[in-house]
Amino acid sequence: MNGKEIIEKLKKKDIRAVARLLTLIENEDKEAEIILKKIWKATGNSYIIGITGPPGAGKGTQALRIASEFNLAHISTGDMLREHVKELTDLGKVAKSLLDEGKLVPDDLVIKMLIERLSQEDCLGGSILDGFPRTLPQAESLEKISNKFPVRKVLVFEADKEELTKRILLRGEVSGRSDDTEDSIRVRLEVYQKDTEPLINFYENKGI
Repeated sequence: MNGKEIIEKLKKKDIRAVARLLTLIENEDKEAEIILKKIWKATGNSYIIGITGPPGAGKGTQALRIASEFNLAHISTGDMLREHVKELTDLGKVAKSLLDEGKLVPDDLVIKMLIERLSQEDCLGGSILDGFPRTLPQAESLEKISNKFPVRKVLVFEADKEELTKRILLRGEVSGRSDDTEDSIRVRLEVYQKDTEPLINFYENKGI
């Protein structure tokens, strides 16, 4: 399947074309760059590109590569939240008080941080979101700002459970992360299937 065929099949939402494109990206094939540039050009400016997929699928790595290649702002909501807390911004102080109490940071607070980040100059040509949304309520919260910051495309990165487990265990060995165990991986994959996987249908139904 060549580049032109992939683009045509993507328009028809052919899952085989998606799989082929992801393989090209994974292999750092130059043809993937050509295809992605055509996709980005079609979406226009001032937009959000979303990335979703199970833990270990390579979302963060590919998000950084795509952002660098196509001059998009890379936004990790986890990093963004930690930066606010570290700098003790007004939003960061609220987040820190919640975290200190063992509570989760609510979606509306993350959205406020996101609006502030998306309003910065480096985001004018488009942004790629890494780590948000992870749930349907979070996706719905993004809809509330879609008039100014529309989600134009969502890329789904996938791999089978055996491969994901192998990748995460290897990452744990290299980084020394104590949470990268087979038991924790199983739980995280179950959470992904329950909470995050429904996002695929959510955005497919919107034609994104």
